[in-house]
Amino acid sequence: MQVEAEDVDALAGTRGARQPVDHDDVLRMRAAHPDDSLEMLAARLECSLSTVKRHLRRARNPSSPDERRSVERRRLPSMDEVFDAFEQVVEPQLGRPG
Repeated sequence: MQVEAEDVDALAGTRGARQPVDHDDVLRMRAAHPDDSLEMLAARLECSLSTVKRHLRRARNPSSPDERRSVERRRLPSMDEVFDAFEQVVEPQLGRPG
């Protein structure tokens, strides 16, 4: 008789070697299954309950410092900012007055 090893990682709610859950995937899953409990969503996403809760909190509170930094990083510079940077960096190397 052989006894199968228990998947202790699954019982503990850890992901092991799997990739992190994407924030947008959590939001899509919640939208697709609005009546599911958070535990059910965690099981569908194969992640921990705390991961689901964290992503849903983040979606409710986009004004957190982390979210603001993320939005600032995504902002593209204006054309004037690009040209100003070009003038500061490239033109002096070409011997042109800045």
